[in-house]
Amino acid sequence: MLDVVSLLVLVVLYAVMLLGDFNSLGNITIVVLAWMSVMTVEEFCQMSESGFVAWIQEHWNVLDAITYSLFWLGFGVRMWGIESGGWVWIRAAKVVFSVGFM
Repeated sequence: MLDVVSLLVLVVLYAVMLLGDFNSLGNITIVVLAWMSVMTVEEFCQMSESGFVAWIQEHWNVLDAITYSLFWLGFGVRMWGIESGGWVWIRAAKVVFSVGFM
């Protein structure tokens, strides 16, 4: 039950992050970033414990890997946009984050 509540809180924070200002890192973004970091590390631990072949055969793990990859790609594009001051990159980051959110 706690897992479900935890994931719902993450989804709400992720949605608030998507609706917020992308030109700077706010508190919610930092919380989501930390949360996704922990979940990504947890996924790597699962992969190392069960082996890559057994891990990849679970369809939920593939979905998790796609979700985390999109998040980190979106975060990288967002940081590139903030550094370069390019609004195009920030819009692209919103698109990547939104696809990962779905």
